[in-house]
Amino acid sequence: MKYMRKLCVLMALALLITAVAGCGLVKVDPEKDRQQVIAEVNGEQILKGELLDIYAQYGITEEQEKDASLKDQIKNLKLSILEQLIIQELLEQKAKEAGYTMSDEYRKEAQAIIDDFLKGQEELLKLQDEEEDPDRDYAKEAREDLLEQLEAMGVTEEEFIEKAAKDIMIDAFLKEITKEVEASEEEIQKYYNETLSAQKEDPASISPYDIVLYRPERARVKHILIRLPDDQIKEYQSLVSQGKEDEAKEYLDEKLEAIKPKAMEVLEKAKAGEDFDALIEEYGEDPGMVDNEEGYEVFEDSGMIEEFEQASLSLKDGEISDLVGGMYGYHIIKRYETLAEETVTLDEVRDEIKEMLDTEKKNQEISAKIEAWQKEANIKRYEKRI
Repeated sequence: MKYMRKLCVLMALALLITAVAGCGLVKVDPEKDRQQVIAEVNGEQILKGELLDIYAQYGITEEQEKDASLKDQIKNLKLSILEQLIIQELLEQKAKEAGYTMSDEYRKEAQAIIDDFLKGQEELLKLQDEEEDPDRDYAKEAREDLLEQLEAMGVTEEEFIEKAAKDIMIDAFLKEITKEVEASEEEIQKYYNETLSAQKEDPASISPYDIVLYRPERARVKHILIRLPDDQIKEYQSLVSQGKEDEAKEYLDEKLEAIKPKAMEVLEKAKAGEDFDALIEEYGEDPGMVDNEEGYEVFEDSGMIEEFEQASLSLKDGEISDLVGGMYGYHIIKRYETLAEETVTLDEVRDEIKEMLDTEKKNQEISAKIEAWQKEANIKRYEKRI
């Protein structure tokens, strides 16, 4: 678990906006229930209302609350929230011991982050309109939406800012106590060598979150997908999942035959030299190609469907494939260029690796400190009350 709270306010706001609000949510318990003490940390009480405010963000409905099959999951969720609150209280106490107190500076920082968030929501509302409406107050709508979500959770804007400011204060404390923690040159070198070796061994395993150190030789391609209906794709996948390979193939061949005339029409236009990008825009039905100016980079075992991968790699630069049938429909593929093998040097990514390893080491240090503080603290949990 990561305890660094950078951008904590934005994460909390995002959770608010995505949470299911309104009719159907579990109703807030009466005030008496909210005042129940569910834990004590060195004599400081944690009230049930604090847990309920966080729990409400998950959008658990009354129907789900009554579902016996979800009983254990919901209980575990509440216990997890309880532990978060205990750690939060412990961190507040440790921050106070270190001389950190709430101030207008932290409140202003929280307000600034909220303002930035609202600006982002305003821009999102504008993008959702096909054309920006000069008579529509996007900023007002974004703010009203946020206030509505806060109200549904029983939290005022002032209370939310206070909680966010407290998180920022704790973040400042955590940064201070880990300011000397950083990765050594040996650790950076070790990470680079091991990661480069792993990525060379299995380039397909590289995720979007990895620091990419290696790319094999690959083909840059674009394609026009003449797509099968979603229900047919699902039926084919269902047959495959049931182990009915022959039946699945027969079913797919039949459905592909039905869309073949349209696919052939598009293929003929592509082979005749019509602008391929224009054909993608007019006929293509792959969402992944929308605004994808570069297309896909394909290499052996790159994770593409087998037919697509094999066809892409068999083409020469500038060549267009014949119809390539697959589970999603027919692909018409154009190979644009061959991209050479690439290896990133340590000097090119040293700072990026160091920042990542520094963060990991700081979080490990904080986790260790919290574990030690918990052992030293007088913590009482009243789990039956949640």
